[in-house]
Amino acid sequence: MRIFVCHSNLDSKFVIQVASLLRSSCEDVYIYEDRQQANESFLVTIDDAMQKCDGLLVFVGSTFSDWQRREVAMGVKKQDLQDLKVCTVFIRQPDGQYPEETRGMGAFTSHPQLWLDPGINDAAGFAAWKIMQSFGMPLRPFDGLPFDPNLFSYEKDIIAFFTKMLSSPRPDNGSDRLREQNDEVKEKLLSGCPPEWPKVAYWGAERNAAAAGDDSYVVAAALSKYHKLEEACMIKNHLFFPEARSRQDFYFPVQGDDNDGILRIAILVAGGIAPGINAVIDGIVQRHWLDAKINHYDALIYGIKNGVSSITLRSKTFIRDEALVTLAPNEAALTAASESFKKGHQWIYSAAHAQEGGSIIGTSRVDELIKNKALLTGVVDALLGKGIKILYVIGGDGSMKLAHALWHSANTNPVDFTQEKKLSVVAIPKTMDNDILWVWQSFGFLSAVEKAREILSILDTEVKSNPRLCILQLFGSDSGFVVSHTVAASGSDQCDAALIPEVKFSMRGLAGYLKKRMCERKKNAPSAIVPSGFLVMSETAIPTDAICYVDEEKNTPQDLCSDWSFIKNRIQLSDEDLAKIARKINLSPEEKEAIYIFHRMRRKGQRIQGQTSDTLRSAGLKIVSRSLQELITPGDPELTMLPQPDWGKLRIVTNEPRHVLRSIAPACSDIIMGQRLGTLAAENAMAGYTDFMISQWLTEFVLVPLPLVVLGRKRIPMQGMFWKSVLAKTGQPADLDTIGELPEMVELLTQ
Repeated sequence: MRIFVCHSNLDSKFVIQVASLLRSSCEDVYIYEDRQQANESFLVTIDDAMQKCDGLLVFVGSTFSDWQRREVAMGVKKQDLQDLKVCTVFIRQPDGQYPEETRGMGAFTSHPQLWLDPGINDAAGFAAWKIMQSFGMPLRPFDGLPFDPNLFSYEKDIIAFFTKMLSSPRPDNGSDRLREQNDEVKEKLLSGCPPEWPKVAYWGAERNAAAAGDDSYVVAAALSKYHKLEEACMIKNHLFFPEARSRQDFYFPVQGDDNDGILRIAILVAGGIAPGINAVIDGIVQRHWLDAKINHYDALIYGIKNGVSSITLRSKTFIRDEALVTLAPNEAALTAASESFKKGHQWIYSAAHAQEGGSIIGTSRVDELIKNKALLTGVVDALLGKGIKILYVIGGDGSMKLAHALWHSANTNPVDFTQEKKLSVVAIPKTMDNDILWVWQSFGFLSAVEKAREILSILDTEVKSNPRLCILQLFGSDSGFVVSHTVAASGSDQCDAALIPEVKFSMRGLAGYLKKRMCERKKNAPSAIVPSGFLVMSETAIPTDAICYVDEEKNTPQDLCSDWSFIKNRIQLSDEDLAKIARKINLSPEEKEAIYIFHRMRRKGQRIQGQTSDTLRSAGLKIVSRSLQELITPGDPELTMLPQPDWGKLRIVTNEPRHVLRSIAPACSDIIMGQRLGTLAAENAMAGYTDFMISQWLTEFVLVPLPLVVLGRKRIPMQGMFWKSVLAKTGQPADLDTIGELPEMVELLTQ
């Protein structure tokens, strides 16, 4: 596709950024600043460009110049002669207003119009994605990541999507193929989903052509419906993963490179800690040292201290020497190495720490690196500058994205793509939330659940001995696996409700249910005067009526006032009552803003990416705990037939054991799983496989292509038997939301 960009020079800086991103997906993007010829008039230049283009992109900012009107007039003339795709982008101004529709644009009112706030995160990238969507074409991003980070929430949905793609027409032209798809499939393709099931990248064939194929695969699903018919066979249609197994042919170390005969490897831990990280590190170290010993070469394994926080762009050397520690299995292994090899390094023995919690090389968050081309390129240059051949990334869903983005940045059209400049990137999943796609169960998850269940039981003793309502907040930035598993494992009648991000609830709905539950408890135990109960919630289990408990309507952001008024009418509380509850909750300005941002995101179907901010986490807990104190009061006519406890004696306590759960020592299962993952990751990385995540899927260990992993974050299916079993355990109704769907709003191009 060839796109003509019409814009004012006042908006040039931003428009040029957008145009540079569009070029990765278009045959040509004409922008005046790049093309004006000194010996050619402006009109001749733009007329020639317009004749060659089949797409017109119009940016409307603070002004709509006469030159823009002339360009639009050319577009109108061309549209009369042939098909011309048109997209208009209105840029939000510093005063918060959008330009009104301008003179001369009336001819294009039936074409896509987008409203863009340039102040949002990655505004240029987000705009480029939406623009290409409006033209019916996918955008190829620089980092290889889909622009919609939540394309899928369940592996079965991914399998169903690619199965459907197999039966769809396959014209040669990519845009023709898109036109043949239904709207749901087309939306996912335009948002970055690959049109075909990705394969694991493999370099081994470069050194041994006979090793090009892998004849041991694990199918993505064992359900009979995928195997009854020959045309639906998963093996035939390549819907499988290579088995993570012992290899005979190795790609690394590469003979004759410029690395002094030493295979240099780096391990990066990102995100929060989890029980079993050190076992993974030990598995990687043990396997590499064993291979180096057998094949008589040196393997230098760096641990990047404190994760990506040690990688900076403040100087030409992005990774400081003091930011690296060197790993060996144990002292005996190091003693056998040469003195020249041992000299000048900080050594840590991995085997001595494999049974410990935490991370022996530290960790940090990766959010700032993702979607930043300069930082990604800098990290790649830093790693290659240190002679690193293999990078292992241990982390959660954000770290899986970082791993794929680093590999894509290092190996897609690099300036010097030689064997010496290649960077292999391998990911090992680590998540307390258990929310990474294609991971049956992450190491440390069950240990965290076991500890959470223990804490729940201890607090239950307190609640029953000294009656009160206890609220336990656990992990779950975007999913409720920890909460639901903890509740499912709890004792009979210990827990009254499980609140998770997947399920909407309102405070009015929750308070009404808990009040009824406490009355029933009083009925079964007449001597129980003081109300008591227990609920467990995830970090982002935010009620749908939250904005009404944040502040009065007059202090609510203008764009949310209509929602505030609508919700107030649904929950049937007066302005005075809501103001009183808001004063009791007493959120800080930062917490209020966090709730407003979350409400806007949820309204647009967006979800939390990466870790949950401390302000949102604390705001959610305050709203739930403190509003319940005000909403659970006498006088509910629906409960007059039930015995009433003394509501005036209701006390609410909260507990947040997040850091306790993260810091526990790994169980035997975590140690075994961690070492197995580390060993298999190293084995297959040395064989030349790259850009994969090592995982246990079904009953086998497999190599999952990272392009499949980054398609979303796993969530609990609401119609599945597991969530139904949680509801059976708590007794809560499936629907605790009293708000329903909010009125439609004008959709703006914002994240």
